[in-house]
Amino acid sequence: MLRDGNEALFRDLFDHAGIGMVAFDLSGRVLRSNESFRRIVGYSEEELLGLDPLMLVHPDDRTRIG
Repeated sequence: MLRDGNEALFRDLFDHAGIGMVAFDLSGRVLRSNESFRRIVGYSEEELLGLDPLMLVHPDDRTRIG
């Protein structure tokens, strides 16, 4: 677990990274994402929260991933 200001530093780096970043919970659902990721996929933060990331993959390609 992060201590002191490290958690705040991690959140700041995550949120402001120039690359798309997403964190998942233990069940594989979206827990949080940064603005870069949301811009890439075209979803809002609310739309992504709890989403199964497989839903971001084109239906024709899902069988190759699953």
